[in-house]
Amino acid sequence: MRSTTFRRYLRYAAVTMALWATVALLFASEGYLSGLYHGRPIDFGATLGYSLAFYGTWALVTPAVLFFAERWPFTADRVSVHLLRHGTAGIGIALLQAGLFAFLFWPIYGPTNEQETRLDFWAGMIAAHFPSNLLIYAVLAGGATALAAHVAARDREAQAARLQASLAEARLDALRAQIHPHFLFNTLHGISALVRDDPRAAERLIAKLGSLLRAALERQQVDAVPLAAEIDFLRNYLDIEGARFGDRLRSSVTMDDGVVDALVPPLLLQPLVENAIRHGLSATPETVTIEIRGCVDDDRLLLSVSDDGNGAEASALQDGIGLGNLRARLRQMFGREQSMRIETRPGQGFTVVLALPLRTAVSGS
Repeated sequence: MRSTTFRRYLRYAAVTMALWATVALLFASEGYLSGLYHGRPIDFGATLGYSLAFYGTWALVTPAVLFFAERWPFTADRVSVHLLRHGTAGIGIALLQAGLFAFLFWPIYGPTNEQETRLDFWAGMIAAHFPSNLLIYAVLAGGATALAAHVAARDREAQAARLQASLAEARLDALRAQIHPHFLFNTLHGISALVRDDPRAAERLIAKLGSLLRAALERQQVDAVPLAAEIDFLRNYLDIEGARFGDRLRSSVTMDDGVVDALVPPLLLQPLVENAIRHGLSATPETVTIEIRGCVDDDRLLLSVSDDGNGAEASALQDGIGLGNLRARLRQMFGREQSMRIETRPGQGFTVVLALPLRTAVSGS
């Protein structure tokens, strides 16, 4: 711990000295070039030495300036008070810097005559550099305050993003927890109709339901599964419902090449098929065909579930747990990159079309 702190201070000191050395080099170069331009060339080495000495003392007092900037930030409720404090501190730092220069470099740069004392040298430094020293203090304190405000704003944004992500994950977990009991209840309801009429068939379907539940539990902690796995899951669900409705339920799955590699949220298609059965098949004694299609259009995955049942008003699908849960999950996971469109007219069945970002395990996108 001590070693880490020491290295941090050492790195800070090195950066501070390097910055002030750069400033010294710039001002020395400016003075040298100005002398050349006006026909009064000066000794660049001597000019650079003086500049390094002057701004080197500023490197020594920089930590004090940064301390005052952190202690007295220009907040809206304390601007006048802190402005007065910084004015006082600026005067003190300006006098301190001149005093340090006079003390440390008196043997090199003073006296200019036999009568000049160290105090005279200090007074001369103050007279020559006091206004510029105040300006340097203001630049340092203002820059440190602006940097601290920027870092604080960035930290707040990062914290807000983390909180938003945590909230989104919590909402998604709640939606996942909601859909599994709903799915189980509706599937058990389908099997219960066979218990008296065909116990053997009911027994087979219960075993198939066990496989479905295992698959559902395995996916409970994952955000995406290959579409091929989702289709396999869906086929098992259709087998259970097919045993319940017999020849009245027909289904087909048509997927374009490459679509099955796309990653989709688990239990994506089952709620759509469940709604097709509920609103299309249960409302009519006729045979109903449910078609599941998938294709890619302009880097987007398009999935549709349609039936040729009686149809109804689109509002009939809006309030269901399964579809409402799915809509919320998609919005939580993809934001505005996803869409769900419901198309229906009386006597012509339902069609639900999903448009999702195309993501595959191969591309990692």
